[in-house]
Amino acid sequence: MIEEPIHIVVIDDGINEKFYNYNIGPLKYNLEITPELQVIERSSYDPYQHSHGTTCAGIIKKYAANVVLSSIKILNKRGSGVREQLVKAIEWCIYNRAQLVNLSLGSVDYRDFKAIKDTVNLGYEKGLIIVAACNNKDVITYPASLSNVIGVRCDKSTRLKEEEYIYNHPYLENIEITACSTHTLTMYTGEVMTSLLCNSFAAPFVTAMVGRIMEAARCLSLEDIKHRLKIDALNRKECMEKMESHRTIDWVQEGIVFNLSKYGIPFSKVDYCFNVIKEVNIKCSNVQEGLFVIWRLIIDDKDMANTADTVVIVINDCELKASTQEIEAFIESVNLLGKNIIFIDCNYDSDKPLKVEVENNNKKVWYPSLECRHFSESGKAIQQIDVPIIAIYDYTGKAFLSIADRLASLFKADGYHAVTVSDSCLGVLAGSEFIPYNPNEDIEYKCEISELRNICTLYEPDILILTTSMLNKSSGYKGLLGNKADIDINILISDEKSDMPGYKTGANDINEIIGVKYHISSGSFSSKSLDIFGCGEEFFISKLYSYIIDLFNSTSKSRSSLSD
Repeated sequence: MIEEPIHIVVIDDGINEKFYNYNIGPLKYNLEITPELQVIERSSYDPYQHSHGTTCAGIIKKYAANVVLSSIKILNKRGSGVREQLVKAIEWCIYNRAQLVNLSLGSVDYRDFKAIKDTVNLGYEKGLIIVAACNNKDVITYPASLSNVIGVRCDKSTRLKEEEYIYNHPYLENIEITACSTHTLTMYTGEVMTSLLCNSFAAPFVTAMVGRIMEAARCLSLEDIKHRLKIDALNRKECMEKMESHRTIDWVQEGIVFNLSKYGIPFSKVDYCFNVIKEVNIKCSNVQEGLFVIWRLIIDDKDMANTADTVVIVINDCELKASTQEIEAFIESVNLLGKNIIFIDCNYDSDKPLKVEVENNNKKVWYPSLECRHFSESGKAIQQIDVPIIAIYDYTGKAFLSIADRLASLFKADGYHAVTVSDSCLGVLAGSEFIPYNPNEDIEYKCEISELRNICTLYEPDILILTTSMLNKSSGYKGLLGNKADIDINILISDEKSDMPGYKTGANDINEIIGVKYHISSGSFSSKSLDIFGCGEEFFISKLYSYIIDLFNSTSKSRSSLSD
């Protein structure tokens, strides 16, 4: 039986199918999504006119001649569109059973993240493969930087030739492939042109490679295709030796959370960045006992297990220590059940990386020592952090993530791109970037300035919120982040002021705020550099946020005020 050709949809500014001297057309579908989100047949266009999408189509057909193309136009003549058009186009591909999508476009606006992520993850569940180009500034781009997409950037060094690419590992922007983008193409006039050096024209080459992989073996998963891409990469030996790891957990849709502790209650409050089907608190005397209970619950409760795509294990109790072997064995067992797994071990040993043998290549694993690989040196990191920085030091170890998340939400609601960074791996469950605490000699918090620079380079934030749990850290807060970055505001959280070693009232040269748990401050804000808020008050966060905005806009010490 003859197989149907692979169907590739190019979402762009439209394909003018007669411009290149390749058999681009006829197009299977030639559609347009209007700004009003109507899906209509594209008409009244010149099939011999050059366009961005036409060049993408020409590159695809040059390297994958047997595929059939469709076009969905969402960009106007200025090359711009809106998030809703992109989401609608991907949804059309899902519901019309397209197999492969080329997106030489994307958004760098943080407000577009959730809508695009949710649509991409739905497509992933339905088997849709998406190849997407990173923004030409090589910053976090949606959807290219999402885990359930094949992200592509061009080789700016121009060392790679046509049909050459490397598989990036580690990859800071979540961009898997670096490929040649300069391709010779023949126009209908017989003239030869070369595509520009840009990320847009690296992506369609990779799309063509994926199309050829899918032609040779049907019904492959995204993970299968990424594995095949590694095999054919110029650096195949290097990348095949490394386990696929993820900087973020944007792939989780529905999770079951199991909290292990000696007291049967979660220690820290977390506002999860995914939908939690069920949260189970397990009281256990050791990790092995707790993992056995979890295993029985997963096996016995089929409805719960079948609904969730990810199992989340949280060990945030300093009295519970898990061996590397116990963790490896449990991850491999859950993987065999067909579930993704996130293992949050706040007591992990960074010197003992996991050696997990993943039998089910289609499932994802997140563990702190795997994630750390992503923060290697970046040659393009900015040299100076010129955005305001707020640091939260929590001596209770309970509130730092929820306070940071709620502050970030208020900043975002006012149009400021706030990025949260935590020294606790627990922070990834709330959507924070993770830079691990790693004591060595005189440096107690290995939040290297280069890593913060990387984050600023990738996200281009308006403000950074750094969070650290001060539990089991011997020195005062002055010896931590203050030595690594120019902090604008310090927020100290404690049950009592006496809990904070190294703290001295009036010895501060920067704005400081103390939130004392269950303490309600009397009187109005003082004019001193130290102000006390009651964390127990329901309106604490809103009150704190307003105060921070006033500080930024009134003090000359702030490097850049937060104003419209």
